[in-house]
Amino acid sequence: MAVEFVQETGEGLANATSYCSIAEMEQYWDNQDYDYSAITTENKQRYLNKATSYIDNNYRRNFPGYRLTSTQALEWPRYGAYYVPSEYAIADDIVPVEIKNAVNEMAYIISQGTNPVASISKDGKVIRTSSKVDVIETSTTYEEGTVLYNDIYTAVDDALSRITGGVSDMYTLTILRVGGDSA
Repeated sequence: MAVEFVQETGEGLANATSYCSIAEMEQYWDNQDYDYSAITTENKQRYLNKATSYIDNNYRRNFPGYRLTSTQALEWPRYGAYYVPSEYAIADDIVPVEIKNAVNEMAYIISQGTNPVASISKDGKVIRTSSKVDVIETSTTYEEGTVLYNDIYTAVDDALSRITGGVSDMYTLTILRVGGDSA
């Protein structure tokens, strides 16, 4: 089955699947010196669709304003959106360049073999497994555990920081002073 690929135009389309066109992605990747010469058009569409979905699903709670219509497929365009911390308004009929840049970064990350929605354990990712057949033996080595459920993609967070406030606003760290008082 063919990939459904519809770029959001700023109208709040009910069938949009991507914030970026392939031409926008290629220009962004050229500017970043990312190679896409071996990637088919269909795979570029898949990467952009998956990246758009990732951005919407993982950052929607941090986007200011409200979806332009109740029937639009994606989170942008938005009414009442603004840049953080300046509070300059973002036009209602556009997809901001920051959103497009984040999608292009995530599409590149996906093209490199990373699955940003892979299931991970709170105990840490499996980094090595081994087994032995005679006298049955098995072992699993995990990365150090984390309280975060998902990886942080700093290039994506940086691209969105003018809209979301960046990773520092998404996660709260408690700093304890000597003596146990919270900062």
